Amino acid sequence: MKTTFEFKEDVYNLWSDEYIVIGEYIGDKKKIEILHAKCKCKFMVTPNNFLCKHSTCPICANRIIIKGINDIATTNPFIADYMLNEEDKYKYSKNSNKKVDWKCPHCNTIVRNKSIDYMSRNGFHCPNCSDGISFPNKFAHEVFKQLYSQISNYEYEYSPDWIKPKR
Repeated sequence: MKTTFEFKEDVYNLWSDEYIVIGEYIGDKKKIEILHAKCKCKFMVTPNNFLCKHSTCPICANRIIIKGINDIATTNPFIADYMLNEEDKYKYSKNSNKKVDWKCPHCNTIVRNKSIDYMSRNGFHCPNCSDGISFPNKFAHEVFKQLYSQISNYEYEYSPDWIKPKR
């Protein structure tokens, strides 16, 4: 069986100064307290998991969410502004696969069940606002729809052949 000194030496060889062993080594299956020098998190882990499976800091690995450190409101505030539930901003990390509801700040359209990691990677795209149609065209469409509600067969984005460039 290893001594605490030997275990500390193994940790140093694997992680250098990033992790510091605080507790006493009792065996491979008994949890030991370790300090992550980068974020100052103290956590318990079995020595076997720490050395062989490279278990890392639960905060930096986003297994534990701490408000103000690794929550989505802190790490990705731009996407957090679109979250419908204010509490979700502090419960999840930006890489979470949890599906939540989102709200467009411009038109208040609610987008349901989109994962946080998808939104973090791709950004928020409102199905109402982000359709590629300019605001003047949308405005004209709404005017025509209200004035001529009985006309339903007009072409929304009409482009005659004579206006298209010749190749």
